[in-house]
Formats: sequence, structure tokens, C-alpha cells
Amino acid sequence: MNDTSATLRTLFEQHRNQKARPGSALDDLTRNPNTPPDVLELLLARLPASFCANPAAPLLLLEDPGVIGRRHPERLLRALREPNTPRWFVEAIAIHPAPSVREAARQHVALEPDISVEGWLQENLSPRSRTLRRWWREGRAPSWLLERFGWKFVDEVPRPMDFWNWRDERRGCTPGQRCVLASSLTDPTAIRAAARSHHPADRLGVALSPSVTRQRLHRLKRDASTLVRFAAMARLGDSEKLENK
Repeated sequence: MNDTSATLRTLFEQHRNQKARPGSALDDLTRNPNTPPDVLELLLARLPASFCANPAAPLLLLEDPGVIGRRHPERLLRALREPNTPRWFVEAIAIHPAPSVREAARQHVALEPDISVEGWLQENLSPRSRTLRRWWREGRAPSWLLERFGWKFVDEVPRPMDFWNWRDERRGCTPGQRCVLASSLTDPTAIRAAARSHHPADRLGVALSPSVTRQRLHRLKRDASTLVRFAAMARLGDSEKLENK
């Protein structure tokens, strides 16, 4: 495309309220190296994969590092949902002012963090978690989790939580609390929504949930978050051992 910046800006104004999706006019604009920098900045979090495919994108971040900081945290969490996001883009997101965004970037597979899911859980989840107590009572807790924690559990029947309750209760929670809430879900609609969440703590909770299906675990073992991948693979390993007995 040899369109001038003015023409591309006009095209953006004509389509800016449309849904951003692959193959759309906004997608073409995001991939075009001639698109004005301020327009690219607006499209950055709407089409992160297309932005990363634009050869001018690294130059934009180099010239103005504050571009990432001006994006809404929820938009950047959506970008970090993709496992194929390039390392240079994840590194740029990792300096965002929002702690949730920095944590999600640190967990992204592109950075290959030196962490383990067991250590993260031990640091963030309370020993009084109702989900882990239920696992203990039902004998369904992953063996690596019980061996790592050495926790003692007291029987307690968890309160059922549907999609709407989960959506309301997770607001304002820490990542560890969000993980516990998601891992306690039994409602299929809520589990599906949590597995598609932009927040890695929600997806990690699904990977640790006793109610999650093997099909969903196989999807989560290819997640963008290293922690979610570790948890899903550990659960699948435990399931396979039980099936082989």
C-alpha cells in the first residue's frame, strides 16, 4: 500500500467504530507501516497481533516508550492472552504502571520466567482455601500440590457459585483470590468464561479446578501464561497416572 498518511487517517476515522478483527480495514491499517503513529497507538491494544506484525511497531515504541503506559490495563491483558506475542512487545508491556499487567507479562511464555507454579501457589493461596479443602476431602488434589504444601485441611462444603456470582466477586480481588474463586467453580458457563479470561489468575484457577475437563486442560497447556501451562500439564499428568492404574 502506498497510501499517504492523510488517506490512512481518513480511512481510520471511517472505520474506527467497527469491530476490530483479522481481515478488516482496521486490521490492514494496523499492519501498514505508513499508518500515522497516533493511529497506530490507538490500534495497538485492539489488534495486538497485527500491531506486532507491523515493521514500524518497534520503532514506535523506541521513539515513545510511554505508548504502552497510556493503554488501558484490560486492553493490554487481552494482548498478553496470545502465546505468540513477540518478546519485544511483552518486555514493553512489562513496565506498565498497573501491577496486574506487569505480573501477567512476567508470567508470559515469551519471557520464560524462572518460576514454578508450586512456588507461586504457595506464596499467593491461603492454606484455608475452601477449594483445596474440598480436594483433600475428595482425594482429588494433585499429588505435587499436596507434597509441596504439606497442608492439613478441614472439611468444608464450598458455596456453589454461578457465572454471575463469580463475575461480581472477582472484582477488586488479588490475583491469588481470583485464582481461588475460579478454581471453586462448578458451573460450566462460569468455567468457560474464566478459561477465556484475559487475567491469567482466572485461567490458572480453571486449570486447578477439580471440575475442569481434560479437553479444556489440553487447551490450557498451550496458554500464554507459563503458570497456567505448568498447572494444566501437572493436572493432565496426574489424570494419566490415575487412568493407568
